[in-house]
Amino acid sequence: MLIKRNYYLKLFILFLLIPTVAWSDDTTSLQSGEKIKFYFNNEEITKVLENFSRISGKKMIVDSSVRGKISIFNPDTVDVTEAFNQVSKALSMNGYAFVPEGDTLVVRPVRQIQRSLIEVGSELPPPKPERMFSWIVTLKNIPTSVISKDLKVLTSKDGEFNIITNNNQIIFVDWISNLYRIRELIKEIDIPKNPDVEKLINEYSKNQKNKK
Repeated sequence: MLIKRNYYLKLFILFLLIPTVAWSDDTTSLQSGEKIKFYFNNEEITKVLENFSRISGKKMIVDSSVRGKISIFNPDTVDVTEAFNQVSKALSMNGYAFVPEGDTLVVRPVRQIQRSLIEVGSELPPPKPERMFSWIVTLKNIPTSVISKDLKVLTSKDGEFNIITNNNQIIFVDWISNLYRIRELIKEIDIPKNPDVEKLINEYSKNQKNKK
């Protein structure tokens, strides 16, 4: 009985000494900096995605409603990061977007992505790759009610917004490229009031009322 116990103990110790394989989130099959030919002329979107998945090693799930053709012209070879940026932009131009779920990219119509697990934050992420993002903006100098009527012209055709009056905040859900444009516009609008200008405006308003 003692011999059997010693035998199993040795097996257990040997098992602990065997090196384990670390799981890596990096699914890129190409070496860092390696470039590829990435050229498509009026090709099916699903074929382009299949090609990118194969050369990059990236897992993808593509919704059955994703259809259409795109063209990506690269006279020279590009790296995988640039190829991914181009694919994400081409998808956005056709009303599709991706959302990461673990180590897999799910490609769906943008209207479905808006109701899914997209990124949320008060700071904008890098502009590439193109994707949908929920951006929370807190105005510091003007009330949201002042610009609420003009917000409709700021979002893209796929974007939307919601106003939280109590916190003087706006939640934009839109393409990152357009959110950068909106951010620059808000910087020009959300500025401290000039007391002298405010005084002149008030005096002018009073004079106009007195004339009536």
